Amino acid sequence: IDTPPTITAVSPLEVDSSAGGNITFTITGSNFQSGATVKFIGSDATEITASTTTVNSSTSIDAVIAKSSFVNAKEPYDVKVINASGLSGILDNQINVDNAPSWNTASGSLGSLK
Repeated sequence: IDTPPTITAVSPLEVDSSAGGNITFTITGSNFQSGATVKFIGSDATEITASTTTVNSSTSIDAVIAKSSFVNAKEPYDVKVINASGLSGILDNQINVDNAPSWNTASGSLGSLK
């Protein structure tokens, strides 16, 4: 019985789309199989596919894609690993474009209860 891949982390979490060149994402998790592909899914459900996917082990994948493939208006991007068997796993809202996520909680504060 085949088991779908599980994604636990992705690094880096931000893309500078105007910097040019490619970016390599390291994806960690479990049940990654040889021949797996990686897709990034925008907030509008558009999918972009990594140009190169290297399965380092059953727990690590490197995915290379052009920085210019990412659009700020479609962030945050989900990360999807699809094994050769067709089974897949998704980690939602991981990749931001051109700016890191901002926090609205003051330094030293955990917010207030209402």
